[in-house]
Amino acid sequence: MIETLLKYYPATNEFGLPLEGVSYQVIGVPGGSDDDVFIYAMDATPGKRAYVGFNTTEDTNIVGFIRWNSKTKKGTLIIMAYNLQDLISKYKQETGETAVSELKFNAWAVKKLTTSPETLVKILYAFDNLTQDQVNYLMGYEPTKGNTTIAAAGLDLNYILNQTNLINATPSNSSYSTGNLTYGDLKNIGRLAAEKAVELFQAMGINLERDDYQLFVLTSAGYVRLNNQETSPIWDGIYDILGSRLSRKTLLPVHAPLWGQLKFDFCLINGTQKIIKSMYYNITSGTLVVQNSSNYRIEEVLPYDPPFDVLMGWLFHNHVCGGSSPGYLIADYIFNTYPRGKTRSTSMSQHSITVRTTYSSCSSVFQRDREPTPTRG
Repeated sequence: MIETLLKYYPATNEFGLPLEGVSYQVIGVPGGSDDDVFIYAMDATPGKRAYVGFNTTEDTNIVGFIRWNSKTKKGTLIIMAYNLQDLISKYKQETGETAVSELKFNAWAVKKLTTSPETLVKILYAFDNLTQDQVNYLMGYEPTKGNTTIAAAGLDLNYILNQTNLINATPSNSSYSTGNLTYGDLKNIGRLAAEKAVELFQAMGINLERDDYQLFVLTSAGYVRLNNQETSPIWDGIYDILGSRLSRKTLLPVHAPLWGQLKFDFCLINGTQKIIKSMYYNITSGTLVVQNSSNYRIEEVLPYDPPFDVLMGWLFHNHVCGGSSPGYLIADYIFNTYPRGKTRSTSMSQHSITVRTTYSSCSSVFQRDREPTPTRG
């Protein structure tokens, strides 16, 4: 669904509360594994109120996406669905197979995903002219943190299909292609970014040393794509120059959507002082552009050596804020006070802890630290 969305209704701008801007809001129906993918790949976390899920339809494989235009104050609503049995029938028809081998079926589906993703799903409806009031009805409204004034109705098709102002949206039909960057090319971007950081610090009279545990590299590499290619090899290039790695808590991947910008912050800690050099990768020119301001706010907590699991939660939330901190405190309390014991189900779709909360701001940290997700109910 995400690939089809990006092909026909690509991201245009970000909207939302300060520090929590997103390109899409997602209206899901919990119960299918697709919901977790939206949260991970689109950075549409409940903590940003970018994902809401309610059982408003019997079909758990139907999803709505809202793309908001901050200039016109109007939005586009795209509703998609997929049907596994239809896909199996199509697989048999195209391959001549009479039985379904999971390995062969998945290989067929992945090939479709990389060439024609729209053949795997159906766009049921696509409407333009969505108003702010209609968005608030579907997604709920929280004018300030912790102050929800309108409860979300979710994917209420009866409401949506009876809105007379909505008009059919025109798809953009963007070209869908994958770049040809090799592992070495991507790794070299990481090397160049690290070398540029060394150069910037040297200009200040500071010589960066390899394996310096006070030097932190925050980057969107590993989450974002370049020309539809995954970017984790960039980590290896950074490691080659600076020795930064996740296991040492010195390489910190910051959650971002697939279409996000490739960014780097190099933060050197000296006591409670921070020296930060920032840059981003210009995909058009293939060069690194140095910035005067940092990309992230997570550096604010690094001098105080936060616990590893809460740091991972903040990286998933992609910034530190007062709203996310209670999520860690609550999750840690539950973990220590009510241990799961030995009777936990081995089923991947079942969990021994269910979270019910009216406080959405801390949901991102719940998900990262203790794994409750829409898929798991």
